[in-house]
Amino acid sequence: FGSCKQKKTMSAGEIIAKDIYSTSWKLSEWYIEGNKIKIIGDKSYTLFFNSENNQIHGNSGCNRYFGKYELNGVTLKARDIAGTMMACSPEIMNLESQFRHILETGANLSIEKRELIMENDKNKLIFIADK
Repeated sequence: FGSCKQKKTMSAGEIIAKDIYSTSWKLSEWYIEGNKIKIIGDKSYTLFFNSENNQIHGNSGCNRYFGKYELNGVTLKARDIAGTMMACSPEIMNLESQFRHILETGANLSIEKRELIMENDKNKLIFIADK
């Protein structure tokens, strides 16, 4: 008689967690209420997740940010976000504020190909792996 080995099925949350770590993610597209917006800023919008201490950091258009995050299934929520305090144009500062707000209020994550998609009720942000 042969032995039967069962494959362990990973949940969507486990797949997301496995795939987001050790990668720098760079924002490539941003949609607000279905409309693609022009991504402006002196720096790219980026995400980096550190799985060892649940820290998130990156650039938010003008400033660098850092904080803690929780990944509950496929839902990402950042907390205790802080950052540098450089001034940029009002338009860039507005987008930066919206970006940080999305991180702090939470968004669902999915991965398609080498893209990380972050969505909430108003926004869809598409990041590409930038290793």
